[in-house]
Amino acid sequence: MEGMDRSTQIRAMASEQRLLILRLLAAPEDHFGHQWSADPVAFGVCMTLIAEALKIAQPTASRHIDILRQAGFISVRRHLKWSYCKRDEAAIGEYLTWLGREISAAAPVR
Repeated sequence: MEGMDRSTQIRAMASEQRLLILRLLAAPEDHFGHQWSADPVAFGVCMTLIAEALKIAQPTASRHIDILRQAGFISVRRHLKWSYCKRDEAAIGEYLTWLGREISAAAPVR
């Protein structure tokens, strides 16, 4: 993710609600297997179901999802009247690798 704004990624990870969304999306078949409109693994999870799982209003869920999307951690695609979310495993892995390097004892002090 060359050129990714790390502050956006750090901000995305600084919320329990957003971390929970990422955890739920890590195993969509376990948490959203009841989704009937599309396969939650192959297509993604409907935002409405994410809001229900978090017990929050849909606009609040949408804001959390938008921050995760801006950070590159999830993709969002529309189908008919619904929006579906799916984790970007490569982007999450790259961020965790970067973070590990940044906070290691061998990292240069700037």
